[in-house]
Amino acid sequence: MTDGKAMSETLSISEAAEIIGVSYNQIYKLVKDGTLSAFKLRKNWRIISESVNAYKERSQPEIVTEINGERVFLAWEFAQEIGLPFTTYHTYISNGKLKVIKMHSRNYITESEKKRFLNRDKEIMGYRVVNLNKAAKLAGHSNRWIVKKIKEGKIEAVADGVKYHVFLDSLKEFVAQEKKGQNLLKDKTFLRIPHNGKRRVKTLTKEGETE
Repeated sequence: MTDGKAMSETLSISEAAEIIGVSYNQIYKLVKDGTLSAFKLRKNWRIISESVNAYKERSQPEIVTEINGERVFLAWEFAQEIGLPFTTYHTYISNGKLKVIKMHSRNYITESEKKRFLNRDKEIMGYRVVNLNKAAKLAGHSNRWIVKKIKEGKIEAVADGVKYHVFLDSLKEFVAQEKKGQNLLKDKTFLRIPHNGKRRVKTLTKEGETE
């Protein structure tokens, strides 16, 4: 039961605690008394996801969908949707980067906080980064175009799972270069790269081509 598929269908004690909305120690007790199905892997407990979901359904109150007139969502489910690792999710809650409302032992996130978090600017290694959607909006292109330029090495970014964090300075620099190239074309100027690899600018005139 230790293959990839089996592991993907199991949870750590911390993950189970977050989903059910109880403490780490309470989950440990539920494992010990057999309420939750689990097995040990290298001294760590892995809990069967189905048993966690079944326990949650029969023991927990209904999920809240609105608080103070604003729509809310389960914070952990939101974190899973955007590919936020569990440890990072808890760190963000602890340092206030992700603002949650605790109710009935569950963490909720408001719709406005969801939008703020998704559109936030962050820093990695001291450099400002933006998510893929914002990068595409700033560049005036599609998400697919941004990903293509990242893979070509023309725009710098870091990957967090399947998500990209695009370095803002690199994005602005590339977009500026692209716009400069477009302006040259509008002025009947184009860039030609000869066989020796050096870039030369040639301008079209009525008489012909001049360097």
